[in-house]
Amino acid sequence: MNTLLEMLLAFGPLNRNELSLLKKNIKQLSLNTDDFYLQAGEISKDIAFIETGVLRLFYFDKNGQDFTLQFLKSKTFIVETNSFENKIPTSEYIQCLTKSTLSVLTSEALFNFSKNISAWNSILGKLLIKIKGDKILGLRYFDEIAPVNKYLLFKKLNSDIIEILPSAAIATFLNIPEKFIEIDK
Repeated sequence: MNTLLEMLLAFGPLNRNELSLLKKNIKQLSLNTDDFYLQAGEISKDIAFIETGVLRLFYFDKNGQDFTLQFLKSKTFIVETNSFENKIPTSEYIQCLTKSTLSVLTSEALFNFSKNISAWNSILGKLLIKIKGDKILGLRYFDEIAPVNKYLLFKKLNSDIIEILPSAAIATFLNIPEKFIEIDK
């Protein structure tokens, strides 16, 4: 939880009383491998921070094939921003790839913060911009790289989690044939 508070402080100032209010309103959530944090059709109402574990953000196309949009690991905020901001059902899923522990800022807590923390709306705005930016960067980072090099770079950048990621999820994320990954594993 302290890491979450440190991350929030990077987005704006909080005094002791405000930090205390945050601490009191953070909910801990433990999820097992394959559990969903969010499923298509639900509205993303809360913001979570991954304390431990690895999750993936993905969707299904019209043919039922899943496509990974992003891998989310420790010290990462998660929320489906379009659903959260527009209060509409999401078309994406967030699923645990490992046993995970999340610190959750519930919609009730977020409303409470907006009433009682003077800089909260600014902090929340900056946080949502960061989450969107991370998603876009993740989607575009590997676009202009040759398929073999995409995987090698991805492996280097994610050496801490590469062994637990499903080959098919990596392949859809990088938009490369799964054979490039299977040869390496």
